[in-house]
Amino acid sequence: MSHVIPRTRIYLTAVILGLSAVGAAVGHARADEPQPKRVTGVSFALETMRTGNQIGASEVYALALSGAGSAIPPKGMFGPVDPVVQQGAQQAVLVAGSQGANVSKVSQAGDSGIAQTENTVQPLAVINAPGNQAIDAAATALNTAAQALGPQIQPFDTTVKQGAQFIQELEASPGG
Repeated sequence: MSHVIPRTRIYLTAVILGLSAVGAAVGHARADEPQPKRVTGVSFALETMRTGNQIGASEVYALALSGAGSAIPPKGMFGPVDPVVQQGAQQAVLVAGSQGANVSKVSQAGDSGIAQTENTVQPLAVINAPGNQAIDAAATALNTAAQALGPQIQPFDTTVKQGAQFIQELEASPGG
């Protein structure tokens, strides 16, 4: 049993390194493409979704597969039905392990959909300036409230200030 754990760790490490290399290659390829105009509020959310889409499915798949492989019961645990249980567990892991191509397709389809959404919302970049003003006003109001109410609402005042900083990250340049 002890030889299985290091092998699982090696496989998991190899998968993570492979995904990291793919992510770097995809990121480099996307940097060469013309980027759509940024839209206040929307672009930040779509970039977050793209990051989750690119690494989320693959990471969950790798972790689930690692967990499934580790969950195979030791031989002899189920007495007379042990061979049936062992074979069933191994078959389940093999079937799950063969789904890597499908996970990749899901990530690619999601990335394509996010890119289409970015292109669709580009015309909304014309309202970036007023959108940024509204975000600045909201952030200023949050900071003012945190400052004025700080002693009464501590430690929540820090959270309010962080919220103000976060919403300012939603801003995009006026031209997109």
